[in-house]
Amino acid sequence: MALPSFTEFKALSLEEQIKIFDILFEHTDSLIDLTLSKDSESFDISKLNSYNELIELVRVNLSTLITDDDQYKSELSNIIAAHPKLGVPKEVQGELSELSKLEQKNLNNTKNNTAEIKEALIRLNDEYESKYKGLRFVCFVNGRDRQEIIGEMEEILKSNNTWNQEASRAINAMCDIALDRVKKL
Repeated sequence: MALPSFTEFKALSLEEQIKIFDILFEHTDSLIDLTLSKDSESFDISKLNSYNELIELVRVNLSTLITDDDQYKSELSNIIAAHPKLGVPKEVQGELSELSKLEQKNLNNTKNNTAEIKEALIRLNDEYESKYKGLRFVCFVNGRDRQEIIGEMEEILKSNNTWNQEASRAINAMCDIALDRVKKL
C-alpha cells in the first residue's frame, strides 16, 4: 500500500481523502468533522506541502480543543478511543486495522507473551480507562515489547496527570504514529 503524493491527496474528493486519513489515523467521524470536513482557515490543507505538515496541523488543531470547559471532550474521547487497546487479544477488543496489526506485531511475538503479561495489559487498560473516562491508552509502540508498554502504563497510572494532560499525551502519540505510518507507506 502506498500513499498518493501529497499534491494528489489535496486534489482528491473528500471521500478519498477520508480513506487516506483512515490509514494514517484510526477511523472516527469526529476526527473528520474537526479536520477535513471543517470549512475554516484553521484547517486549510491547500496551504500545506506534505503529509507531515498535515499531521502537524491535525496535532495543533486537536490540541487547541483541549480546554477546561470540556466543550470538545466527547469528540476528543471518540478520536482517541478509536485506537486499539495495546496488547489486548482480538477476542477482547475485535479486529485491528491492518497497520495496527503490523505495529502491534512485536507485542505478540516476544518471549514476554505469557498469560500473566496478557492479563496485566488487560487490567492496566481497564484501570487506565477507568481513571481517564472516555480515553484509551495510546502510545507509539515503535518495536517496544510488552514489558516496556506495561512500565509506561504503570507510570502514567501512578501519575497525577489530569484528563486534559492525558488527552494531550494521547493526541501527540496518535500523531507520532501517523508520522511513522507516512514514513513506512
